[in-house]
Amino acid sequence: PKQHELPTSGDLVGLLQPVMFGIYLFRTESAMEKYENEAMEITSVQVAVCAAAAAAWWFVTGDHYIFDPSLADAGAGAIAAALALPLAILVLVSVFGTALALGAETVLVGKLSSSEVALMFACEPLAAAATG
Repeated sequence: PKQHELPTSGDLVGLLQPVMFGIYLFRTESAMEKYENEAMEITSVQVAVCAAAAAAWWFVTGDHYIFDPSLADAGAGAIAAALALPLAILVLVSVFGTALALGAETVLVGKLSSSEVALMFACEPLAAAATG
């Protein structure tokens, strides 16, 4: 007989994520209706909130390193040094990537309804599978 396990915290977060994303789209739509010409200002607040949440997660999880010398020993030069500096990778990938995505989402929600944008995002895996 197969034993059933209780859901883990990761399972619960996975179930909560679409709900929170829907709330985010709805709230962004409301903000864009109120401040229709201020998409970049709204995006700046969203990026600041993401950065604060990431910093809080970093603090709570206890993985407090900025420079990892073991990665720098893997090779010489600027690339190895950059790879050894998680903060640089965080800034380049996370902050700029998040800012670009949030900016595009904010502009989209300002032009379309939150339900239309949610439908577009729900179809994204299908488009990714179709285009390879």
